[in-house]
Parts: sequence; structure tokens; C-alpha cells
Amino acid sequence: MQEVREMPDDTMVWAGTNFFGGLTRHREGVCGVVSAMAVYLGLRYRCSPSDTERFKTVNALSYDVAQSFKAEFGSIICQELLGITHFNEEERTRFFAENRYETKCHSYIRFMIKKLFELDDTTK
Repeated sequence: MQEVREMPDDTMVWAGTNFFGGLTRHREGVCGVVSAMAVYLGLRYRCSPSDTERFKTVNALSYDVAQSFKAEFGSIICQELLGITHFNEEERTRFFAENRYETKCHSYIRFMIKKLFELDDTTK
């Protein structure tokens, strides 16, 4: 996305580093990829809250993308998506041993990247 949007540096990479496991592994919140999407759209369509029409438009875009994610996967909450209620050391070990990150989280990332590219195609 960085190259496509011609962002001058690795801002998006650094902005998204703390979204692993929801928000810094606090999995009871919103999935990290959904949170990162909101940050990306904020940076992509930069607008001031005082520009109420543009702000509403960007906010609606974020809402719609989050809703499409929820429709596809059933939730936007990390632990619900991963089927985890208590992420203790034993569950963490099992989660990575069963490769659930690769199968679940990567599908969320692929879905979101596709959505953002589709959105960019319709808003040019």
C-alpha cells in the first residue's frame, strides 16, 4: 500500500506495528487489521474534523469497510475471530503450533488489502 499510495517513507509500516494481536496483543479489542485500516484511510484521505462533509465521507468509508469485514468473518473483535477466550501461555503455544496465525490472521490481512485496493479503484 505504501508504494501504491506513494507515501514518502515507511510511515504505514511503523504506524501498524502495534496492531498485532488486536492492539499489542490485547485481543479483547478490535482486530489489528481493522484498526490499521482506519489509520490507513485517515492518512489516505487526510481531512480535518472541521471539514464536516469530508470527515463524514471518510468516516463512512471506514465504517463500510469494517462492516464488510464483519460480514465476511462474523466479528471485528480479535479474540472472537480467533476463537480464544483466555489467551494464556498454553493457549498461545497451541495457537502458534496449530498455525492459526497463518490460516486465520493472514486471511484477514488479505481480505483487507483487497478491500482497500478495491476502494482506491472506486475513489480515483
